[in-house]
Amino acid sequence: MSTELSTIFELQPLPMKSSPGALPPIELHLRRPASALRDPLLGLQLFDQLCARSAVVIRGGGRLSLPEIGAIADSVFARQPAYDTKEHPELDVSSGLYAPVKFAPEEELLWHHEDTFNETWPEYIMFCSATVPEWGGETSIVDGRLVLDSMSRDVVDVLREFGITYERHVDGRAGRTWQQLYGTSKKEKAIAHALSRNEKLSFVTADSAVLTAHRPAFKRVGEKESWFNQLLHWHYAALPKDIRKLVEQGHIPIYRFCRYGNGGEIDPRSVEQLVEAHRDVEHVVRWAPGDMVFLNNAVMSHGRRPYRGKREHVVRLAGVGRSH
Repeated sequence: MSTELSTIFELQPLPMKSSPGALPPIELHLRRPASALRDPLLGLQLFDQLCARSAVVIRGGGRLSLPEIGAIADSVFARQPAYDTKEHPELDVSSGLYAPVKFAPEEELLWHHEDTFNETWPEYIMFCSATVPEWGGETSIVDGRLVLDSMSRDVVDVLREFGITYERHVDGRAGRTWQQLYGTSKKEKAIAHALSRNEKLSFVTADSAVLTAHRPAFKRVGEKESWFNQLLHWHYAALPKDIRKLVEQGHIPIYRFCRYGNGGEIDPRSVEQLVEAHRDVEHVVRWAPGDMVFLNNAVMSHGRRPYRGKREHVVRLAGVGRSH
């Protein structure tokens, strides 16, 4: 860490497992008010640390307004375009800030690399805690390079050759409509938009359509590959047990599904192995108001523990990666 950073932060190692040979993530504790983070030169140094280490945690920000959080994000991501997934609720349009996608607080949100089922995805993510719940709500992060190293070679070989095919119903019953996704109510335009994103939009009825997309399962980062997908968000075997049972019995339709890119089914046992691979190397971030986590989305997946009470988080996405 540079001399300039050491005058503003106290450095502590982040006690998480990371890929051998890679610089480990760091945790920085502010010695000064959070307003110091808005300095452009400091922002560039923090971004350099993020690129080198893939995860940077900043502690001690205290209560921050949305404009203050946006200014800090602008400083760190000064050279990166803002990214909008079209899935996150907007908090402050002028600052490019969003809330997390809604998910049942009593359930664990499993690890995922943001938006990797799409043709484009954010390269970097910032989370900032505004309100901490009375219990739970921690964010868990995982080095995808370690996950890939621990997976069955048979599964890895198929995924490396064929990738993953994602399929979802876009009728608004469990997520967004095709009109929202493509910004048009005209089917022909929506189909054309889908093709431009290497997707296929197939209409089942006048209002219901199925979106199919073939994406890679891994991402090369430097000299290594990283696990890089949303298999745990799309495969029914990763659903909470009660919901999974209803799906398997045919009582609830599957609105999202994924399979191998060659059409083969992904064995539920492989999904269970994947959950354990993440669990073995996850680092759990316990929040205080104003804490921030910066992640390289190509390397670090993230999840969320169940919680009780009010939990408010702010999300900023930056940079544009492409799957093809």
